[in-house]
Amino acid sequence: MSARIFGKITGKWYATATIVGVVFLLAAVGYFMIDVAYAGRVLPGVAVGSLAIGGSTPLDVERDVRALLSNQPNRLSFIINGSAVTYSLTELGIAIDAEDTISLAIRWGRTGNIVSDLSQRYRSLMGSGRSPVSYDLSSRWELVMDRLGQKIDQPPTDAQVIVDDAHAKAQPAVTGYALDRGRLTKLVGSQISRLDFASVELPVVSYVPRLTTELAQITADKINQSLRVGYKLTALGQIYDLPAAALWSGLELSVQADSFVVRLKGSSLLSYFKDLEQKINRPMQNAVLQMKDDRVAAFRPHQAGAVLRVQDGLELIKTTLLTEQRELELPVNYLEPQTKLSDLNNLGINELVSQGVSNFSGSPANRRHNIQVGASRFDLMLVPPQTTFSFGAALGAVDASTGYLPELVIKGDETIPEYGGGLCQVSTTAFRAVLNGGYPVRERKNHSYRVVYYEPAGSDATIYPPSPDLRFVNDSPGYILMHTYVEGNNLYFDFYGTKMDRQVQLDGPYVYNVTDYPDPVYIETSTIPEGEIKQIDSAHRGADAVLYRYLYDPSGKQISKDVFASHYIPWPAKYLVGAAEAPKVDANLKNIPPESSASEEASIGLTPQI
Repeated sequence: MSARIFGKITGKWYATATIVGVVFLLAAVGYFMIDVAYAGRVLPGVAVGSLAIGGSTPLDVERDVRALLSNQPNRLSFIINGSAVTYSLTELGIAIDAEDTISLAIRWGRTGNIVSDLSQRYRSLMGSGRSPVSYDLSSRWELVMDRLGQKIDQPPTDAQVIVDDAHAKAQPAVTGYALDRGRLTKLVGSQISRLDFASVELPVVSYVPRLTTELAQITADKINQSLRVGYKLTALGQIYDLPAAALWSGLELSVQADSFVVRLKGSSLLSYFKDLEQKINRPMQNAVLQMKDDRVAAFRPHQAGAVLRVQDGLELIKTTLLTEQRELELPVNYLEPQTKLSDLNNLGINELVSQGVSNFSGSPANRRHNIQVGASRFDLMLVPPQTTFSFGAALGAVDASTGYLPELVIKGDETIPEYGGGLCQVSTTAFRAVLNGGYPVRERKNHSYRVVYYEPAGSDATIYPPSPDLRFVNDSPGYILMHTYVEGNNLYFDFYGTKMDRQVQLDGPYVYNVTDYPDPVYIETSTIPEGEIKQIDSAHRGADAVLYRYLYDPSGKQISKDVFASHYIPWPAKYLVGAAEAPKVDANLKNIPPESSASEEASIGLTPQI
């Protein structure tokens, strides 16, 4: 550093130090001069409350301050929600100490603590040299704050999620409030020290609830969204519905930390799953297939044992409760059979290929009997590969000698009892097994009008040997073994054989061109009392229906498309009317179901149907 630069820096420092020194010297001189000038008197610029006492002697200060204190209102008002509550200082537990107040005023700026004295003297010079009023607080003050707090204190209330009538809603949270006792004590102390008796607005502190309204609303919305529908549970190829109502009834809400916990009660679905156990659990079954004289003498399909894991199933529902996942595969343990059909034959009868099902609820006794007899004709029947199967030919004779009972059929415009009414239930069920198996259909005819037993319309097949018939081709490399059985009001046709490398997809049936009932037909007869009316046939709407069947190879390429079209004519209700002179018509017509008649088993015109 050059001597010239060093000289400049040294000169600046010296000038600054000189100025600071002069200021300090003047302040010190002023500090001591004011003491000399106000010896025996209060320093200038000092006040107690609104009373200026600067330059006063101690005796004057004592006299004037005591007079000031005695003329104060000595009460304070507190504002609570716009209303005032007033207490005297005594009630508040506040006692003003006059002696100490006077002493503090006289010693203002002369406490002996240089730092404190400098601060007080500076404030006096600035016009804010206010000497505080001294006071004491007793335990009454705490009691008063307790009383004031009772008008304000309100603990926060957490929001809740309320579930009622399968709907969740948020119950809003309530903000908590409390008197800010520490701040109030400081406010009152500050005003008393200044002899300020203006009303005090009570300070309040607010407390936000732990569980907010927003959180409750989010939780309620999540519950409503998730539980709007129930579950579709799958096991062994069957779908079981778990309705949303069962979820709502078992819903349980609790609070954990700062959140809502939504769960299902442990036992709420136990009975439902116990019922599923009865439907799903089954023993392992080894196959039985015995042949005698080229016919099946004994048959039992193999069956894997199944056991539903109830607790795992319950846990699966619980873990997906608040998700969008509503289609679940139930946890099932399987036990494979030791002997399968393929182990017992070389005919290609290896597994269940397809199944047909129909429902005959409401059928009269004779019709039920005929269905049982007819279905039994096909049980354990074999269909060789690459052959055309004729339902009518396989059925054989339909009369009393083969075990059938009379049931109403229609031929032309007559309704008469005939053996075998109801066999179309069997042919329709077989047709559905053929459809589902993808086998080529060579002949199939729908009923002349819609029959309740064969809904959906378009999936039925009528027969009346020798024609109309149901014929199909077993185009598989192995035999088909038919197995028929009845469970409740359902008839089943199971086809066992060799599965082909094809995928079957049914589309429909679609019903269209629906026409209304024709006008009823009244037939006069002398076989019933004159004036009596007896219904002998029910009305049916007309319609068209179409069912599509697509076959695909393993790559997804379409192999074929089959179209099964059906036309159903409208059919009038028919009544017998008693007349004195009229042709005799057989009125002994029994077992006519309320929604359909046994005449639905027959055709109209020249094509009879069973």
